[in-house]
Amino acid sequence: MGFVSNEINNELDFYTIGYGSAGSMYSSHAETAAAIGSFYKVQTTTLDYLSNYFQWSPDFMKSDVEGAEALVLEGAKNLAKATDIKILVEMHTNHELTMEDNASKILKWCKEVGYEAWYLKTNEKMVSPEIIKHRGRCHLLLIPAKFDYPEYLK
Repeated sequence: MGFVSNEINNELDFYTIGYGSAGSMYSSHAETAAAIGSFYKVQTTTLDYLSNYFQWSPDFMKSDVEGAEALVLEGAKNLAKATDIKILVEMHTNHELTMEDNASKILKWCKEVGYEAWYLKTNEKMVSPEIIKHRGRCHLLLIPAKFDYPEYLK
């Protein structure tokens, strides 16, 4: 098992039951697994590393990483800067990370790589965490700032 993050070859605890869904590096996001001490030690990698290693760059990516969204994106800065990849991000909050903090990290990443974040529920460009800070989970579309928000999503 591996974990896409912002660092290569770091080891972390990944809470899950078996190889099932709803696993997370955050114990509060995988409460059942954490309650019974069910976790795996996993090695981290980055999307930048994988893209370089395989000499392949996707044009679209979906990220559903149960609270580790900002970490995954940190490890994909070079990929984002070098391509026009569009990224669908399922955002999460948990006891260790509020939605407001998570959204702030995503907006910081967007600014650093020349992207914009769009809140899919309202088709609204996210310029501050305010529009999603009350959410427990939501979806964002991250696209290069040079592109308009897709009409077909409105």
